Amino acid sequence: MPERPTRIIDLSPDDDALIQALLPWSVQAACINAPHWMPTLAHARIEIQRASGEQGVCRVLMDARQPCAWAAAAPCADSAWELHPLLVDPPRHGHGYGRQLAADIEAHARAAGALTMDVSTSDGTGATTLHGADLFADPLGALARIDVIDPVVGHAYRFWQSIGYALVGVLPDAEGVGVPSIRLAKSLRQAPTGHATGAASQRERAAG
Repeated sequence: MPERPTRIIDLSPDDDALIQALLPWSVQAACINAPHWMPTLAHARIEIQRASGEQGVCRVLMDARQPCAWAAAAPCADSAWELHPLLVDPPRHGHGYGRQLAADIEAHARAAGALTMDVSTSDGTGATTLHGADLFADPLGALARIDVIDPVVGHAYRFWQSIGYALVGVLPDAEGVGVPSIRLAKSLRQAPTGHATGAASQRERAAG
């Protein structure tokens, strides 16, 4: 978990000061797995304003007065939400910020009646064995055999697995030839033991 006290707040599309603080490192974080997704500050601003303005929830994790992670989620089916994106300031990777923020987003979705959280992660950098492969021949077999190319570099799907998400599919050529989208999902039927449940509880904890 984070080493210092943190709080999680809502992000409004009208909060220009906070959005401005998110922009530089959001571009850096996005480039790790999807370098063509948010290549510039202008692209990042559009994505942040879109995510914060959608039906659902958009939250920022603050370390002292500095934003160090943000995430959004919205309904994508009758009883499922999609969590996209979740970005952490790269120098702060590995300190539990992403894990804490994901739990917060899941609690909001659960309180709204979601039973499943859906996540997609790209491999635009050749970090997994799926990159560059012709996945149409045996997509489920390739997914079952997925691995990272470099254990030190890793890939985001490993993070999602570490917090309870299961691999459920792969969309070949989703972002170009040989660039798949890796799909994961997590059940929200039961709240984690010892964690606050519901959006109201999350807001109380963030304000404390």
